[in-house]
Amino acid sequence: MADDEPKPNMIGIRTGYALGGMAWLVCFVAAWQLADSEGMGWLNILVCLFGSIVGWWLGILLSPDPTERGKFSTVLKTLSTFVSGFALAKIDVLFQGAVAKNMATDPIFIGRILFFTTTALICAQFTYVARHDLGMYGVQHHRDATLWDHPLGFLSRRMRRVKRSRIT
Repeated sequence: MADDEPKPNMIGIRTGYALGGMAWLVCFVAAWQLADSEGMGWLNILVCLFGSIVGWWLGILLSPDPTERGKFSTVLKTLSTFVSGFALAKIDVLFQGAVAKNMATDPIFIGRILFFTTTALICAQFTYVARHDLGMYGVQHHRDATLWDHPLGFLSRRMRRVKRSRIT
C-alpha cells in the first residue's frame, strides 16, 4: 500500500474473520443436523460447499489485481448480461416449480437456500477483504483510482453511461 493510503483496521478485520469463520462452521454443523428422514445430510453439506466455492469465485471477481482487471472486466460484463437477462427470467420458473411441489414451505428446501446464500456471502466477503483491503494478490499491488476501488463500481459506471445517453 502507498504511504498516503489509510491502514486497514486490523482489529476489525480479525474480528470479522473470527465471527465469519464461526458462522461458516455453524452453517456446516447445522447443515449436517438438518438431515431429513432419508439421511440427506451429505446433500446439505454439498450445498454449503458449493455456496462457499461460488462465494470465493465472486470475491475474486469483485477484487481483481491490476494484472487481472482487463480479463475480469469482460467476465463481469458477460455475467451481468447473463444474470440480468436469462437467469432472472428463469428464476420465476424455478420457484413456480417449488411452489407446485409444495417445497416452498419445506424447512429442508428453505434451509438449503439459506445455507447456500450464507456460505456464498461469507466466502465472498473473506476473499474480497483479503484481496482488496489487505492486498493479498500474490503480486506487488499498486492501487490506482479506478472503478475497481468499489466492489460494485463497474455497475455505477455503467449506470452513469445509461443516464447520460438518456439525457442526450
